[in-house]
Amino acid sequence: NNTIPNRYKICYKPSLGSSKKKAAIADVAAHAVTNHINSLPAGTLIAFTDGSAKPNPGPAGAGAIIVKNTSCPDSPFSHVASYTAAVGNASNNTGELFAAGMVLEHCKLVGYKGDLHIYTDSKISYGALNNGWRAGKANSAILYAVRELSHSIRHFCKIHYHWIPGH
Repeated sequence: NNTIPNRYKICYKPSLGSSKKKAAIADVAAHAVTNHINSLPAGTLIAFTDGSAKPNPGPAGAGAIIVKNTSCPDSPFSHVASYTAAVGNASNNTGELFAAGMVLEHCKLVGYKGDLHIYTDSKISYGALNNGWRAGKANSAILYAVRELSHSIRHFCKIHYHWIPGH
């Protein structure tokens, strides 16, 4: 008698490809992101966001780190802020959107003027914030709040969303 819930069982998917191929793809993606970041002018804010829920949905969290691009070759970035939040019982997409909202809230609070580049590994968050996609009924409230926040700072802060491969 198997009493382990399906969500905790290991699933084997032979079509995932080899780990060598995945590592090579991750290396190419990391190189592309690094080149893009290095091409940004000094003073640009760069944020990396992530959200998680385990199980999904379940206890969820969000995190973001914000750095400023400097012109110093010895230290190309300076730490600006780091944020984490326990979101509650939600989906990973809620956590991803919440993380982007924390970055936008930071820029609003400090009155940041300039370009802001937000990197996310969530295709749903990227599409919802950059292309106007929906993010599911459960995420409509957080998506609305993040969009409102984005609109409230758009006159002095140019926001650029970027999707990057996840871990």
